[in-house]
Amino acid sequence: SSVVSLVTAMNPGNATACDELARVLRKTRQWKSMLMLVEGVESSYGSTFQPKTMYQNALYCCLEANKGDHAVRVLQSCLNKGIKPPMQTVDALVHHLSKRLQWRKAVLVLDLSQDNGIQRTLSMYNNILSATSKTNDYVQSKVVLNRLKRDGIQPDNMSYNCVLAACASS
Repeated sequence: SSVVSLVTAMNPGNATACDELARVLRKTRQWKSMLMLVEGVESSYGSTFQPKTMYQNALYCCLEANKGDHAVRVLQSCLNKGIKPPMQTVDALVHHLSKRLQWRKAVLVLDLSQDNGIQRTLSMYNNILSATSKTNDYVQSKVVLNRLKRDGIQPDNMSYNCVLAACASS
């Protein structure tokens, strides 16, 4: 495709051009081309080429297209290169997955965050707790609540209400 041609023609030292292309692809909502850009950069340049915002734009582009699975894969690629996305980006991914009741994938994102030193937030946990309560999974709600506490985060009313709702429904 034309995206792959652009990537292979790119000067390996020009991460700014790659970041700009990613910005344009996100703005025009071309998530498939964005994924080809990420794959092209990784296959053409390996770990030496680290565009600053390409991965973040790719994550948001996938989320805006309701492609949470692809966004998780982009996050994994980003982390494999040693690039940590901002906590807000990870929070948005957890929120997206939880809204679609994909709490298992959201927990995977929490695991990736923990393994890579990205702060987990009450918002992330509450989004997952909300999803587990909507799927009536009391056991998982308790597991997530306990994990939240182990992370040193103080649960709030929403946290407890989600667990109670899961308990009442199961």
